[in-house]
Amino acid sequence: MHAILVHGWKGTPDYGWFPWLRRELEAVGYTTESLTLPNPLLPDRTEWVEVIKKAVHDPEVVLIGHSLGCPCILFALQEYAGDPIARVVLVSGFGRPFLFPHAAEWFGDAKIDFDLVRQRAKSWAVLHTRLDPIVPFREGEWLAKQLHVPMVEVESHPVGHLAPEDFAFEIPEIFQAVVSQV
Repeated sequence: MHAILVHGWKGTPDYGWFPWLRRELEAVGYTTESLTLPNPLLPDRTEWVEVIKKAVHDPEVVLIGHSLGCPCILFALQEYAGDPIARVVLVSGFGRPFLFPHAAEWFGDAKIDFDLVRQRAKSWAVLHTRLDPIVPFREGEWLAKQLHVPMVEVESHPVGHLAPEDFAFEIPEIFQAVVSQV
């Protein structure tokens, strides 16, 4: 199985918990890559979605997104025409504009067709912290509801956006969400 990690706004391929998760997944037989998305300080939705679409070569893949990487994955899957991929794991993510100004600007008039997107992966996981100061907990709950999956509350690191500034470098719930095929 191949795991592709997708960072969010201001992120990099070695963002926070990404190196740890790659090591953990490789130790159990996964191949991994972290995408380099252009202009992480001024992200363009179309550019980011294109990078993700080009990275998905076959359905034996798990897409793992953080923050703004989550709606990018959803938009990419909305355009994906292949067989359903193995799994999608969305961490501290959202699927609609909310009060954070950059989210509304980034979405513009675009909307995610959740009825279509749900069919593009065999299984889904949504993880969020209750005290996320960037993407509110209710956005994680809303996203999980749209995908018809329970939301996993991250208890090993209950405060923050699961970003490096939150000292979030090892998050066992993310590893479990990737390797679980429930």
